[in-house]
Amino acid sequence: MNAYLVVRASMQTGENALHSDHHYQPHVGEVGGPVLVPEAVFSDRAEAERDRERREFGGRELLNPFWLEWGDLESLCSGWATFRERLVGLGLTPPPPNPTQFGDRPDWARWWDAESQAWTDAQRAAAWDLLDKVRLFEVVEVELE
Repeated sequence: MNAYLVVRASMQTGENALHSDHHYQPHVGEVGGPVLVPEAVFSDRAEAERDRERREFGGRELLNPFWLEWGDLESLCSGWATFRERLVGLGLTPPPPNPTQFGDRPDWARWWDAESQAWTDAQRAAAWDLLDKVRLFEVVEVELE
């Protein structure tokens, strides 16, 4: 019999970011990897996916996606080359370039912190949807013995 776990990555704070905990997890079969924290268990995948979506929505209301350890735009969304234009299409004003030793990368984290509270719920949800590589929760299928 199979069960479906809704899991989240265990996170810890670091220097200006949230980092995944990486430890040995014998039940996953990995020597090291992100620690997955079970949140709920279901016998039906569709029910687990609905719960994952509900939890994802709640997490998105609380977090700045650019706080995450992989917070560079290329690792957050597959459409990073057109991300700025898509934001404008949502009625949002992207941050200006921020000249640093690493190039003219905008300070996305500061921008999100400063601007996102004034966005509508629909704009915030759409901006998160553009960041298609970010999943706060996953559904994992496990076999019960």
